[in-house]
Amino acid sequence: MTGILVIVSNYMTNQERITRQLIREQQEAARQNLRQANSQATSKGKASEGGTVN
Repeated sequence: MTGILVIVSNYMTNQERITRQLIREQQEAARQNLRQANSQATSKGKASEGGTVN
């Protein structure tokens, strides 16, 4: 019985680790997308205003 509990516990720990890794990857992708969107918006703002954005 103890062996089954250890297996289940290890499985849950692995699932948590995988979930945390996926969340980190999604957060990093979201940050990159936001940086890209901000960069594009800044570029468009400069072009439309004909000046610089501080």
